[in-house]
Amino acid sequence: LVHTRRVLEEALQKDVSSGVWAVVDVDFVNAFPSFEWGDIDEAMADQMPELAPWTRWCHAAAADITLPSGQVHHARQGAEQGDPLGFLQCGVVLAVVARNAMKEFVRRKSRPEAGCFCFWYCDDGQILCRPEDLDLFLECLDTAAALVGATRGEGSDVKSHARLIG
Repeated sequence: LVHTRRVLEEALQKDVSSGVWAVVDVDFVNAFPSFEWGDIDEAMADQMPELAPWTRWCHAAAADITLPSGQVHHARQGAEQGDPLGFLQCGVVLAVVARNAMKEFVRRKSRPEAGCFCFWYCDDGQILCRPEDLDLFLECLDTAAALVGATRGEGSDVKSHARLIG
């Protein structure tokens, strides 16, 4: 929170002409159970290569889930119930999503200066950007998230909201 506040204050000081920023709360729908193990393994290799072999080993065989009917479902996605690494795995996948969204945002922007910042905790994020950049960034974020099966929802189920500050 201290880092977020400092970045926001610096951005406001540099952008005194408009002085208005949008703060967007982002929460992905069912992120923990929805990521495929392949996406988790790739994100771990990218973000935490020291832990990647352990994650690959954990995901070597499907997790067998006995359903109430007695049938067994072989799962290869999400974190198992009580998995202490579930938060980390979810957060690492979304760190890659946020990085890819930011790269695409910067590539598509008409102005070269930074206009958007992200701060995340697992599947909850805070996005700070100029109001005129908000739609473009959310489009980039949604596109990057869709590649790993994540969504903020659709229609009235969108779990994001914005407020203006400045």
